[in-house]
Amino acid sequence: MLVSHLRAGTSTQSPWPFRVNAQSGAVVEDYCSEVIGPIRLFDELIRLNVGDVAGYQATRAAVWAWLMNTVIPNNSWYKYFEDVPVSGALTNSNQYNAGQTARYLLEHPETDASWQSHVSGILNWIQTNFGGTDSGESGSQFGARVISEQIEYKYKMASHTSRFGANKALYAEATGDATAKDVAFRTLNWCTYMCRQNGVVIEGPAEDAHDPTCWFTDGHGDYIRHFMIAMAAFPEWAPAGQSHLLRSTSVVRKVTFSLDGIAYTTFDAAGTEVLRMRQAPVSVLANGAPLAQRSDLTQQGWTYNATTGVLRVRHDAATVVKVVVDATLGVGPRQDMIQSLNASPNPSRGPIRIAYALAHEARVDMAIWDVSGRRVRSIVETSMSAGPHETAWDGVDAAGLRVRPGVYQVRLKGAGAEVSARIVRID
Repeated sequence: MLVSHLRAGTSTQSPWPFRVNAQSGAVVEDYCSEVIGPIRLFDELIRLNVGDVAGYQATRAAVWAWLMNTVIPNNSWYKYFEDVPVSGALTNSNQYNAGQTARYLLEHPETDASWQSHVSGILNWIQTNFGGTDSGESGSQFGARVISEQIEYKYKMASHTSRFGANKALYAEATGDATAKDVAFRTLNWCTYMCRQNGVVIEGPAEDAHDPTCWFTDGHGDYIRHFMIAMAAFPEWAPAGQSHLLRSTSVVRKVTFSLDGIAYTTFDAAGTEVLRMRQAPVSVLANGAPLAQRSDLTQQGWTYNATTGVLRVRHDAATVVKVVVDATLGVGPRQDMIQSLNASPNPSRGPIRIAYALAHEARVDMAIWDVSGRRVRSIVETSMSAGPHETAWDGVDAAGLRVRPGVYQVRLKGAGAEVSARIVRID
């Protein structure tokens, strides 16, 4: 379909139209600068030698030439979002198309000899046009650069800001630009505040005030992905004291965490991965055969930085990789994470003091449960530092009603570990 419907791209029409009447086939809007999605599709089909490869190659080349010669030089980043009125005018520019293009160039610099100047220009254009004060909200907040969506709906949004932060991180990784790294770190930190304690992701303060009913459990599906991209660029940003697979050059089909290591399966036999480890690997196996520990990855093997906990793996002819660790320590749930949990006075008629101690910094979830297994009240849902902590339960449920006398549990979870303590409420 994409090959057969290709047309000449110009300054006023893209290689494929933006909107088409599904019944008649008539073009409704001629222009859209988002072509990176199709280019990624063609890249993979060509790589796998699937289908009309010659047609894919010719179509990709034509679209790429239009992107390089028309869109990027003129910053013609118009149209993408469909929840705006139909218009023939090229006035509704957006940062999405530009940001997706920048990410592609950062991930595939071999496709563009001028990738660095193009990416730098795109990111500067995004900051200039969507990183200022919009809808009464500043684009510069606590060192973070906060990004709006599009001209027609110029509100600061977490998903788009996180994309900008991820691209800054990739740019800093590729160039060593310390300023870009700092902006990425601060920008992504701003984005974390748009995720409420119950997991709901709002767009931003001004947009939330404009439409408080607008929220997304997945942050548009790309909010979390941008954090993963940034943590892969700088693995030290991944949670400390935990083990995580952060990046692979292949699709990862499966990953399993256990006490004796991490096992994962990739689509491609040749690939490289980046992990942040809680502890040093004992060995790394590829299809059951040990890989050599090396000082670099100019050939297959693995490297490990004991200071940062960063493991990098290269495998040339295997799809199943196993990172083996000391099973007495493990990479799975940290059962030693929660050192203590006590409730007093117990039994009690009034408030109950809950004291606990953590071995390491972690996000914790403390809640009161009744004997039927119903969650009665959330007490703590946030990241806590290592050491002793104290909170209290006043004997009321989530609705603010006093609970009946009886037996309850306070459950504390953190870093995969869970402990509980029995509480008795009396009249």
